[in-house]
Amino acid sequence: MSDLLTTKQVQTLLQVDRTTIYRMRKDGRLSAVKLGHQWRFPSQQIRDLLDGRPLSLEEETPQAEPENLPIYCFQSIQDIFTDITEIGAMMTNLDGEPLTEPSTVCKFCRMMLDSKTGHQACQASWRKMVASPQKEGSFAVCHAGLHYLQAPIDTKDPTNSLLIVGQFYSHAPDKAEEAARIRQLARKHNLDEAALANAAHDVLVLDGRCRAKIGGWLRKMTAVFEHISCERLGFVNRLRQIANMSDLANEPIRPLTQ
Repeated sequence: MSDLLTTKQVQTLLQVDRTTIYRMRKDGRLSAVKLGHQWRFPSQQIRDLLDGRPLSLEEETPQAEPENLPIYCFQSIQDIFTDITEIGAMMTNLDGEPLTEPSTVCKFCRMMLDSKTGHQACQASWRKMVASPQKEGSFAVCHAGLHYLQAPIDTKDPTNSLLIVGQFYSHAPDKAEEAARIRQLARKHNLDEAALANAAHDVLVLDGRCRAKIGGWLRKMTAVFEHISCERLGFVNRLRQIANMSDLANEPIRPLTQ
């Protein structure tokens, strides 16, 4: 077993899917390092887990997400959405913490996220977006100057979340201003300025019509997420009712007192 394992290798060893591996990484059950765009996992911790198995993976998995938010399902829908629109997307909680893995990350944002300080700045932008709801048709601007649309996902309980889509320009940026901004970002986050400038060339520029279209898809997508969440919560509540009925059925029958 090599010192660092790929996600696929960990999947094979632990016999779980990719989503479970990412959940375990996010909630601290697995440590990982990022090499380029890929996560790598120390082999020793996998060996220790296989040798000891102090907890059942199947029992732990549901604790990584709210019971009415099937993140694995949302991730798949989000991935399909971004494949079609070619823009990035992610889902956060009300504290701005990611619930899903970012989908269709552009080269520019990938460089930011691969930098420790850049990643922290991105997280600060997500928290700001959550704290400052947008008006209909408006967009948010992240620390790196890219534009985003956002929509709340109302799940009728405290686990409400936000869907953020973007990584685009709402209009072609001024060349001089963009160059100055990229120079400042490169210095601040210790990035190669030429590579960052080259990556910025691939950032999409969306006109009003395209933004409106994306906004319409975003509203439909959040409506689907809300419907799935409500159905999931209703299903869980019905299971609880059945469990309670089963508990009552197992109670011993006592004679009535005279």
